[in-house]
Formats: sequence, C-alpha cells, structure tokens
Amino acid sequence: MFRLEMFQDDKEEEHMELNFAYPKRNFTILGYYQMSNNSLSSEITFMWDKQARKKTVGASFDWKRLSVYPNKHHAVISIKHPSFIRVSKACY
Repeated sequence: MFRLEMFQDDKEEEHMELNFAYPKRNFTILGYYQMSNNSLSSEITFMWDKQARKKTVGASFDWKRLSVYPNKHHAVISIKHPSFIRVSKACY
C-alpha cells in the first residue's frame, strides 16, 4: 500500500494505491482526494487483469461552493469506463 498526504494552509490532499495479487489475477486500486473549505475533488480507479486482458473502471466526485449568500453549490458525479468514451464529431 502506498499513501501520500499533503497539507497546505487551507488545503488537504491524499493519494493512495493498493495492490492485490492472486494466481492469474492482479487488482490495483488508485485513489485521491483534495479538500478545502470550499471544494472537494476525489477520484477512484479499479484496475484488474485476467489472462492478459486489462480492465478498468472508475468514478469521481467534484463539489464546489459557489457562494455563501445565496447558498449555491455545484456537484458532479462521474462514472468512468472505456466503453463510455465519447466520439466527437465536427460540425461545420
């Protein structure tokens, strides 16, 4: 397990990595978060391989306080998977 913590005056950040090994399978979990009084950003990724085929899935959460008065917030939850890759097309 790998873990790294960093602190600044108003910001906290932590990164972690966990590795598991089984016969014919390896699992890795990568994650981080960054937090302050007005924001939170986090992400986690699961990676595993089975018979030389690597698979990945992940999620993230981002929150920001936009203002105190009026009380406004912005939050985004994302799920990540290789099959979700968006193909963008140009419009002229």
